[in-house]
Amino acid sequence: MKTPATSRCNLVSPLLLVFVCLFAGTGDAQDRRTQTQDAGSSSMRQSISEAEREHIISDYGKLKDEYVKSLKEIEELKKQLDGLKRAGELKQGAAPKTDDERMFQAVTWFEVGYRHSLKNEYDEAIVEYTKAILTHPGMAEAYNNRGIAYKNNGRTDLAIKDYDAAIAINQDYADAYNNRGITYAQTGKRDLALRDYTKAIALRPGFSEAYSNRGDIFYAAGQFDAALKDFNKAVEFKPDHALAYNKRGGAYVSVGDYKSAVNDFTRAVELKPDYDTAYYNRGLAHDTNGMTDLAAADYGNAIELNPGNTAAYNNRGAAYNDRGLYDRAIEDFNKVISLNPRHPYAFNNRGLAYAMKGNYDKAIEDYNGAVFLNPTDAALYVNRANAYKKKGLMQLAVEDYNRAVSLNKNFVEAFNNRGDIFYSSGDFDRAIEDFTKVAALNPKHPFAFNNRGMAFAAKGKFDKAIEDYGRAIGLNAKNAAAYMSRGSAFDSKGMLDKAISDYNSAISIKGDYTEAYYNRGIAYYKKGAKDKAVADFKKACGLGADYGCENAKALGEGR
Repeated sequence: MKTPATSRCNLVSPLLLVFVCLFAGTGDAQDRRTQTQDAGSSSMRQSISEAEREHIISDYGKLKDEYVKSLKEIEELKKQLDGLKRAGELKQGAAPKTDDERMFQAVTWFEVGYRHSLKNEYDEAIVEYTKAILTHPGMAEAYNNRGIAYKNNGRTDLAIKDYDAAIAINQDYADAYNNRGITYAQTGKRDLALRDYTKAIALRPGFSEAYSNRGDIFYAAGQFDAALKDFNKAVEFKPDHALAYNKRGGAYVSVGDYKSAVNDFTRAVELKPDYDTAYYNRGLAHDTNGMTDLAAADYGNAIELNPGNTAAYNNRGAAYNDRGLYDRAIEDFNKVISLNPRHPYAFNNRGLAYAMKGNYDKAIEDYNGAVFLNPTDAALYVNRANAYKKKGLMQLAVEDYNRAVSLNKNFVEAFNNRGDIFYSSGDFDRAIEDFTKVAALNPKHPFAFNNRGMAFAAKGKFDKAIEDYGRAIGLNAKNAAAYMSRGSAFDSKGMLDKAISDYNSAISIKGDYTEAYYNRGIAYYKKGAKDKAVADFKKACGLGADYGCENAKALGEGR
């Protein structure tokens, strides 16, 4: 999970005060297990960074479109201004003759540009800053602010040139270094961004925004400790820095410190009550920590503040799924799809909800939509395969598992579930191949060894089966199914005392284990312990097994 990519840029006011500009803001009797219907669902929630990135992309797209329309007009005006300058005249009268007059005229245009910047009127701001620069070429602040306007209009190349000019004029200009770092980061040049943020901090040791921005770079590189140190500095130097608390909360989530993360997100919304992203992020922190009720509430807060937040609807729906509130989940996924008909995971997650309600036809329909929109996500095929499997459409299920493993050769559950189908169809060799793959990919998988043991047993290879059941028990000493299965394998080899011992273990773990009572009865009967056999058959009978009743009756001991 990444923290929001939002950074801060410093716009210089006419009085050289700092104006902070925000630019942007997931069996049968022997307990042969398969993966549940939510295969891959953990990847279907949207992360912190995605929640805000959508807005960033949207905002910049709009700004860029507007800028392109007026670009020719701006360039023409610049040419006209150059011509006026060469002619010794300016639109507002005779050209100033003294440095003071030129500075006064430049500041006048700078002030107009600044007011446009405050209203996000970047095209107009660029024009006025350009006038100021032409009148007084040494005005570093005008280059800095025009750089911000260019950046916000999507012209990062021109922004970099203006920051370069500002720094050339004033090599100690911390704001320009910070702003150039933001633009480098935006264009993927993180090394250059890191260099500029570090320089800005060296020039201004209490520069909260620069620490916050450098923390973003460390976070993106997976250097969470370094990121936390910078976010700590950001809030130390600016205790009301809501964005820095939000970012630090994301870093805490990444290192598993959910309590600290929640505290930071809470602080962010205290400082900025309309901060929908912080509510969303706190929801995700609760969600990741398994507190789905609290998560759903915070996603709701984010939605209330920003009704178009598809990520919040999607994640709240996923939280409802986890809590078994499938109808409410479906409502949220419906909303996501109405807002964004090309959201693959809303279709997938709605499919999961339908599957948990037992409506596999609707689930498959939604999985079809998800696969169409994102044909390279292996988890989507596994989910659809699981639904096919529930409907008994085994060939279609196998085809989807095949697609999943072709896309992700390490997809454990795809191999495990496909192996289960092979086992059920009597293709034990292919089942063993798949379960072997599962064991190799995840030696601690809870079902791989038990499942492979059953396949070996079905082929009459009881020694190999016993070995695998032992491994399963080694991984989980409370695995009643593995004890039961190993007992059956010992029984098949005539090792009745070991079989009875394993059946005892299975029953001690699961007191109502019908099959274990029945099988122990068979073992006792083989040993000639008729009374004990009858007692076990009667116990199985009492648990609802007709075959237990029949055996007890056959031995002369009816119900």
